[in-house]
Amino acid sequence: MAHVKNMLNWDDLLILTAALDTMNLKALPALKAFGKIKDYRMNIVSYDSVFFLLASGLAIKESGTLLNSYGVCFYHYGIMADFTYNSNFHKNNSPFYKGRANTKDLID
Repeated sequence: MAHVKNMLNWDDLLILTAALDTMNLKALPALKAFGKIKDYRMNIVSYDSVFFLLASGLAIKESGTLLNSYGVCFYHYGIMADFTYNSNFHKNNSPFYKGRANTKDLID
């Protein structure tokens, strides 16, 4: 639905679809927990669902664990069906993305 509403381009939809196809369903509790936190970051390192979330490509390890832009969109568009969410807000306000020189892999 996010693609139909021009919130995701075709390439990003394919990436999120692939993440869904390969995701272990045990990653969903971590995805839901991260989504409820303002900056999408946690310092949990031994929670099994976090490892599954990292393996799905929706999160990264940097000073704890952080949802990447695909993980944030997956949470809002796929889990919460929140089509009022603007993915550009995350890119512009996330502590991870601020100051990054290379942002070509981020969702448009």
